[in-house]
Amino acid sequence: MKYTLHIKPPQGRASKVPLPDRGSVSIGRGSGADIKVADGQVSREHLRFECSPSGIDVIDLGSRNGTLLNGRRIERPVRLNPGDVVAAGGTELILECSAGQGPPPGPGAKQDFVCLSCAVIGPEICRTCGPRFALPAGAIAGLTIEKVLGKGGMGAVFRARSVQQKGPVALKVMTFADRPDPVKMKRFFREARVQAKFQHGNIVKILGTGMLKTRPPAGGAAASPVRAAYIVMEYVEGRDLHAVVKDSGPMDLKLALRISMKIADVLAEAWRKGVVHRDIKPSNVVLSGSGVVKVMDFGLAKCLDGAGLSNLTVTGSAFGTPAYMPPEQIQDAKSAGHKADLYSFGATCFFLLTARHPFEGGKIAALLKKIQSEKPPAVEALRPGTPPPLCALVSKCLEKRPEDRFGNAEELRGELERIFSSL
Repeated sequence: MKYTLHIKPPQGRASKVPLPDRGSVSIGRGSGADIKVADGQVSREHLRFECSPSGIDVIDLGSRNGTLLNGRRIERPVRLNPGDVVAAGGTELILECSAGQGPPPGPGAKQDFVCLSCAVIGPEICRTCGPRFALPAGAIAGLTIEKVLGKGGMGAVFRARSVQQKGPVALKVMTFADRPDPVKMKRFFREARVQAKFQHGNIVKILGTGMLKTRPPAGGAAASPVRAAYIVMEYVEGRDLHAVVKDSGPMDLKLALRISMKIADVLAEAWRKGVVHRDIKPSNVVLSGSGVVKVMDFGLAKCLDGAGLSNLTVTGSAFGTPAYMPPEQIQDAKSAGHKADLYSFGATCFFLLTARHPFEGGKIAALLKKIQSEKPPAVEALRPGTPPPLCALVSKCLEKRPEDRFGNAEELRGELERIFSSL
């Protein structure tokens, strides 16, 4: 049985390295490591794989940030199974076995039809929508739709199995009742165009886009063709931060800081590329089972590089999620710059630490008025014992005037790293 290590660094290309039948293989960022990874969160000699005919063991080498196996920190040697994910810093190490046949098709693959409108998968055409939005589960070349992940204002999200990726992907679909709306179409595909600018380990990857113009299956030949746009994205097995905090309460301080540093690093990359996310919030950040942080949903993003993507925002509009929007975005989303994301970051960090929003209660109009005129409560008042520098950082991000916040996301990230190293 031959084993291969699939290495996914936080930045750059993934690679695969065959493991020996016998012996050890060390992982680290130092020159003495057998496999060197470019990850600042990885120790010089972080972990070791012990290989033998009976299997593969993983051993942490006293690393600074620890080694996670399927999201749990290991303290002693552990025997691995094919498919296990070992995380060192932001780097994922996935054990693959050449003898394995891969996971069996999910239950969705056995179903016949998907209703793109109401996001239902079943053996028959949807009785509510009829054949108009019905699609065979395997109608998109190279993909088999398996499961509904969610449904929102811009469409539905499915899990699908990809032949090219040899595993699951996320499929975001937007349908049109009649003919495609050009503005909605541009806004939908803008997410893919903006997100594709990045090759960052903490941003969900865009794998492809397309249009569907297929006729309904047999029995609905007289109905209008199905018209839909779709985006194929990296699938992340995990939960968003909003769900994590709602289930477990305020987050562990070190974990909250580690996650915040990753989000700040994404915002720093966005700042360098001239992109404003405009919808940073806990539900748009996923924590995978192996502890990797992924920022997603650039659907509201604004480009500042003259690429022609920002003109979809109408002056006077306030796109975003109210509880995380800064005052300037409430007044006019089109004029919101990079420092708007710093405010949303501060509101997100506030939620991770306290399990509540900086401003709560009342109707949306009352909430927006509070954001524009009232001072948020101090983090230390809601969570005593929070380090004063971290409380000050959150307060600075939540300043009403953009010029009173951090200069940019790189400056913010640097301050977070100093706070983390002092703990």
